[in-house]
Amino acid sequence: MGRASMRASRRTTSVAALVLCAAAATAAGCDRRGAGDDGRVPPPAPDVAGVEAPLARALAEATAEVDRAPRSAAAWGRLGVLFDIHDFPEEAVACY
Repeated sequence: MGRASMRASRRTTSVAALVLCAAAATAAGCDRRGAGDDGRVPPPAPDVAGVEAPLARALAEATAEVDRAPRSAAAWGRLGVLFDIHDFPEEAVACY
């Protein structure tokens, strides 16, 4: 096997690996577990019984905004940031 055919073989292998990685990433991003009948994933709803009232209100308002505009990246992002900065890491990840 010559140098040119070895390079072509490596290139083909690399492209195939990239395609497989992209397909796996797409499949992981399309996971719809927890989706309702309409296909929408509801925003996280953590127990906020122990948090201060202003934070509970802010979370409720941000959650309502996501409910009103479930396809809004900005709404999901704001809710995720609220969860993130107030130590709700799992909920934040679900929003991002």
